[in-house]
Amino acid sequence: MPSRQSSAKKSVPSRQETFRKALAAYEKAMKIFVGKGDPGKARDAFRAFLDEWENERAASELVDRARVHLAACEARLAPPPPDPEDAEGILLAAVMAVNREDRPEAERLLAAAEAAGAPEARVAWLRASLHARAGEGPEALAELRRAIAADEELRFLVLQEDEFRVLREMEGFAELIEPPESRKEEPGEEES
Repeated sequence: MPSRQSSAKKSVPSRQETFRKALAAYEKAMKIFVGKGDPGKARDAFRAFLDEWENERAASELVDRARVHLAACEARLAPPPPDPEDAEGILLAAVMAVNREDRPEAERLLAAAEAAGAPEARVAWLRASLHARAGEGPEALAELRRAIAADEELRFLVLQEDEFRVLREMEGFAELIEPPESRKEEPGEEES
């Protein structure tokens, strides 16, 4: 009888073996998610992974990660909500399009926001973000100038945004973030 128990133990994979198999399956899904840029195929790969490994305790951490990536795929595949009609709602939709890197939709929404009377500073800021993310430095700087001209407070936010980091070495960037000389003068001092 003892020999039967030992043979039964050998046929059941260890927790570590199970994890390795789940990890290999998860990595296949991740390659599709990262490499192919096809959210539909990635969604299908994560669903297949979850179907196989969802109830396996040894793979619980991978299952949690797969659920997050599946949700991201489904969000990318979901149809955009209908366009809001007010400028604020259109701007919010534009921000979401910028964040999901849907440039054509972001540009369309920014034009609609501008037509609906959205603040010029916010529209220009988002356009600068689009250009910076696409590596279009001169266009990004031009839109940042427009944004800062409309709202001087934005000058101080430029350095806090990682997407504008690529612009820091460009000619004209330092002047963009420096306050105008007229602001440095003491009140009551006038040039003669």
